[in-house]
Order: sequence, then C-alpha cells, then structure tokens
Amino acid sequence: MRCGPHFVVAYSTWLWRHGEVELLVDVEPGTVTDIYYAPPHHHLAKGSIGLVPQRGKGLVVAVGQVVFLAGFALYLAAAPLLADLIDRLTG
Repeated sequence: MRCGPHFVVAYSTWLWRHGEVELLVDVEPGTVTDIYYAPPHHHLAKGSIGLVPQRGKGLVVAVGQVVFLAGFALYLAAAPLLADLIDRLTG
C-alpha cells in the first residue's frame, strides 16, 4: 500500500454481512501497520477493529441465546412426559 491515510472496512460473512466496522489508518513510509479485527459473537453486535489485538463483542448475549434455546428445547421434550406422569399419578 502507499503511505498515507487509508480507510479500512472489515466485516464477517455468514449468510450475510455482519460485524461491519471502519477504521482510518495512517501508514507511515517504510513501516508496516498491523490491523486487528475480531468478529462479533452474534449477528446483532458490531465487530472490533484496532491497531492492537481485539476481543469480539456480544459473548454474553450469544451464551444467553444458547442457554435459552437449550432450556426451551428441554421444556418441549419434557412437558409431555411430565403431563403423562401427572395423569398416571392422579388417575
């Protein structure tokens, strides 16, 4: 790349673009400028970009989504069994 200011756009792709972020970087003559990008943990969060290593955003929400879906699936699987057990015990 030529030296001078550059506008960097980074994003992740999985089914569609998400985690899009932008950074203005000034590249000095004869130097190397490392840019670090960390994708988000879920599609609603933005990514992280910078000149130092980054961490992805949205981990708490992503874990919450997994826990919710697992609990809902367990409920759907166990509800008919519990209803049948209650009918047998009371019936």
